[in-house]
Amino acid sequence: IGVGTEGTGVPLGPLDVRTVNQGSNQFPSVIASYDATHYWTLSSVNVNTNPDLYFIPNSKTFSAATMTLQVGGNAGFGTLATNPAYGIDVIGAGAFPAARFQGGANSYVDVSDGTRTLRSQIQTVPVFGSSTNHDFDLISNNTSRMSVLAAGGLYLAEGTATRLTAQ
Repeated sequence: IGVGTEGTGVPLGPLDVRTVNQGSNQFPSVIASYDATHYWTLSSVNVNTNPDLYFIPNSKTFSAATMTLQVGGNAGFGTLATNPAYGIDVIGAGAFPAARFQGGANSYVDVSDGTRTLRSQIQTVPVFGSSTNHDFDLISNNTSRMSVLAAGGLYLAEGTATRLTAQ
């Protein structure tokens, strides 16, 4: 275990507690290492006003953080995760899969406001829609273009909404 202040940048031991310099400021940090080139830095910036926690692989530079937990509750994941704007914010550069949710049979992901729930689920076929007794809209340009009503009706919007019925 190494305990001390900023030095050569090489972790002092498998667990190293020190301050990390960022410009003229020093911030408390914990460095967990395998060796001098394979380590994680856990550090906080502006500990007096905004103690966000940064997880930084093989570096002590905050802009290299791949996970950030903000004091206000937002969590950022990805290669550009230093300033998450949402509760869970996956941010990266270039084309890459942003998120993956994998589970067993009938696994699902719900997004809810406590009353209405949008569900994406894998059953015998993939399903997507409202899992509560509420209408479900498909939108483009932030405007509803098609509605599946909770009772089963289907509306298409082209100027005035038109109800489609099975024939």
